[in-house]
Amino acid sequence: MATASASAVDAQATSDAGAQGTAGASGNPDLDWVPSAAKAASTSAAPQAAAAAAPVWAVACTGSGKRDKIVRSGYTRKSVTARNNNMYLRGGTTNLTCGFQDNDRDTGMGYLHIAHDHGQDWSNLAALTGENWRDVADAGMVASLGYTDYAGSDPRRDAMCFSGEISLINKRTGQTVKRQAVRTIVQYQSPNNVITANPGKC
Repeated sequence: MATASASAVDAQATSDAGAQGTAGASGNPDLDWVPSAAKAASTSAAPQAAAAAAPVWAVACTGSGKRDKIVRSGYTRKSVTARNNNMYLRGGTTNLTCGFQDNDRDTGMGYLHIAHDHGQDWSNLAALTGENWRDVADAGMVASLGYTDYAGSDPRRDAMCFSGEISLINKRTGQTVKRQAVRTIVQYQSPNNVITANPGKC
């Protein structure tokens, strides 16, 4: 399992589980939140609370209007000042939408971009914990956005980059196998949706 490297994540995990821990809680028929029972059961035994109480992403990113479909809503985002140029972004909430992937132009955003360009990176980490890559990516986004240890701006994308760290815990042994830096890039302008997220630092 992947946990955010901060004790304050206890509150985030409780909030996420209460708000979205039941299938259909969002009221959106396109969403089917499926929390990992294994992760929820192991939370009390883990040395850190599981940001993993957050739901697995599960939405059909197909059909008309797919770009704006919400895959995961309500990531808590800290107020940050970019260290490279002092740009400031007020705290709030950030959503992950289906977005798009344009292979011809090598650009994209949201879930479709993350799955295409960084799915393998997340899968490599998930192999260490024994879970789905989306579980690890979700925990990474919770940590980087809510428990940021570094922020920078990305003028090319008119975006802000948030870095944080997660602990990767093997579900079978309960041992921490790796601590991993994660970065999440969001739109600087409202609605501040996720552009991309992958292992690494800003």
